[in-house]
This record gives sequence, structure tokens and C-alpha cells, in this order.
Amino acid sequence: MVIAIYHFSTKIIGRSAGRSVVAAAAWQSSSLLYDERIGQWSRFTGKRLVEFSTVMLPKDAPEEYLDRGWLWNAIEVIEKRADAQLARQYDVALPDELLTAERIGAMKRFASVITGSGYPVDVTLIKAATDESRTRHHGYMMMAMRPWENGRFQNKGREWNTRKKLVEMRTLWADILNQMLEEGGHAERVDHRSNKARGIVAEPSDHVGVIATQMARRGEEPDRLRR
Repeated sequence: MVIAIYHFSTKIIGRSAGRSVVAAAAWQSSSLLYDERIGQWSRFTGKRLVEFSTVMLPKDAPEEYLDRGWLWNAIEVIEKRADAQLARQYDVALPDELLTAERIGAMKRFASVITGSGYPVDVTLIKAATDESRTRHHGYMMMAMRPWENGRFQNKGREWNTRKKLVEMRTLWADILNQMLEEGGHAERVDHRSNKARGIVAEPSDHVGVIATQMARRGEEPDRLRR
């Protein structure tokens, strides 16, 4: 079996780190959004190439929440605490083997599982050039911390903070990608397990990083790249 690229990570967007979920949504979607709570615009238009971006809602949620500015400003209003957790963001890689429509389809399948549990999800697919000859496709899915039910946002689902839920979502993403790869006639597959869990012994390698890559493009030779 040929292994395709797999990346899946998650983080919390919260006020304890001084973050605004409206600003996070603007950054994710490379757009312009106004944060009503602090009276400030977040301007990220044109920063990255967005291939696809949408908001997906659970059943019976108001259509106005399809507007991401409306949705995330509503979340900011609901959360009163100075250290409130505002959203959970999934950061994923899309295999190079998939076509754009297949990448979008994979993200929608994943997001639909979250909306099926009652949570709105903000979805964005980014096209990122890593060098002159290679392009990477990256996805972000930011879900509200509170489910929508009976006409309002309910208490936060604490089970989403557990390791069990994280493993479940990592597995789900791998399963969806493998379904898309199979449906597209690709031989490659992804595996969400660590090298240790798969019985693979691999030597650690240096992460080159953005700064070193930019130096290399200018004709310089940083230590990390030399190694």
C-alpha cells in the first residue's frame, strides 16, 4: 500500500490567549470581518489563495448564521467569561492525489458529521505553494463549542475535549480520505496512526521551517537546510 500525506491537528480558539473568534474566522477564510464586541475590523483578504469556503449549519439553525460574520459575532456575544473557549479548529492536509472537487467533498463529509451533532462549522480549503514546483492543499474546519438545539445555543459538549473524541475524529478523517481516494481510483491510502503504533522505526529529522526556506530561495544556505 502506498501511503499518502496525512496531517490532522486541533486547537482551541479562546480569550485566555487573547484571541477573537471573529478574527480567527477572518484569518481562516482570508476575508474581512468586523468584530462587534471590540469594534474592530480583521483584514485578511488576499493573504492566501482560497479554493473553497463555506459555513455549514445543523438542522433548524437560522439561515443568517450562514454568514460567518453573523455566526461568530453571535458566539462572541454568548460567551461572557474573559477566558471563554470560543471555537475548536481542525487543521488538516489534503492528499495531492485528490482533485479539488474531491478535496471539497472530503471536507464536507467530515463537517457534516459535526453538523449532524448540532454544531455549526466554518470550512475553508487553502491552496499553498511550498516551492516553485509543488503545491499543498490545506483545510481548516472551525466548529462552535456550543450545539444549536431548540432555537438556541446549548451548553458546551465536554466530550469533545476528551482524547477519546480526538482519536475518533482523527480516525474519521482518515476513513473519509481513504474513501475519497478509493472512489477516485487512487492506489494511495492514509493512516492516522503514529509511526510507533504502526511499528515503524524512523530517525528524527530537522524541520526546515519557513525562515530557512525563504533564505534558501534567496540563494543563502541556512544551517538547517545544509543538514
